[in-house]
Parts: sequence; structure tokens; C-alpha cells
Amino acid sequence: MDGILVECKTGKLDYKSYRNYSRFMLFRGRGYKIGPILFFSLSGILLAYFLLVKVPANSFSVFDSVMWSILGGLVALLLFLYFLQPKIAYKKREPLLADEIRYRFFEDRLEAESEGKCAKGTSDYKYPIFKKVYEVNTAYYLMLLLNSTAIAIPKQYLDETQIEMLSHFFSDYFGEKYENCK
Repeated sequence: MDGILVECKTGKLDYKSYRNYSRFMLFRGRGYKIGPILFFSLSGILLAYFLLVKVPANSFSVFDSVMWSILGGLVALLLFLYFLQPKIAYKKREPLLADEIRYRFFEDRLEAESEGKCAKGTSDYKYPIFKKVYEVNTAYYLMLLLNSTAIAIPKQYLDETQIEMLSHFFSDYFGEKYENCK
């Protein structure tokens, strides 16, 4: 294995995995499951208040109109980002996401090798380039420092030993930068 701690090969990133990644990126961290529930619940309560109290009383002010417009815009934006954007983005990127990638985790770097139709080659990532590593039930997300993207490694392609080794490695190597969000 020549210094390789863990080696794994991922297949096509399917729509469900891409959607989960996209939604996680909206509410990063341990609150990624509860964030949308809280937002939509609070919005529903405010909408109910508006419809049951303000509309029947016919008591509108300029402030109310501005606040309801802002809330409506935020809800519409989050609905788009949560439900439609993942589907649109997946359709655009599907050819790239179909490539198999072999990941090799060394003590000092991650090597990603693609042998697909759209991209062929090897990339080396020194671990300091990752600002955060998240583990969720279905994947690992290695967040890059330079932009708000991540390398997504779906767990469906890993066996239990690889999952255990990666979780232990990320926890030990990244320390505070590793967050288990399961």
C-alpha cells in the first residue's frame, strides 16, 4: 500500500447524494437537519399570524408591507435553493459526476484520481487546504479553503472498515476542524 492509510473508489454521484450535499451546504454543521425545519416552521407561523390576524383586521402599515415582502422573498429563495437548485445543478453537472474517482489518503495528503470520460488525471490535496471536514450519515464533506465547495465522498461506496478508518483519521488529524454531524 506504500504509505496509503485508506484507499477507496467512488462511483457515480447520484442525484440523491448530490441533493443531500447541496442541502447540507445551506445549513452546515450539526444543525443541517433541523435548520430547514425551524425556518419553514417559523415562516409558517408568521404566515398564519398574517392571514389570521392582520388580514381580517385590515391593519397594514408600511413597515408590515416591507417585512412581509422580505419574508416572502426569503421563503421563496430558500424554497428554490432547497428544492429546485439541486435538480438544476445536478442536470448541468451530471456528466462530470458520472466519473469514478479513486481516493488515496496518505498521512500528509489526499490524492484523487479520475479515470472518467470527462476528466482524467490526478490531483493532490495537502490537508491544510481543507478548512473543515464534516461527517454526515451518508458522506464525508471535505471543505476547501479557497471557495465554498467540498469534496464529497459518499459512504455508499465504502465498507465499514474504510468508514471507521476515515472517521478515526479525520478526527485525529483535523481535531477541531472535524465535525461529526450524524
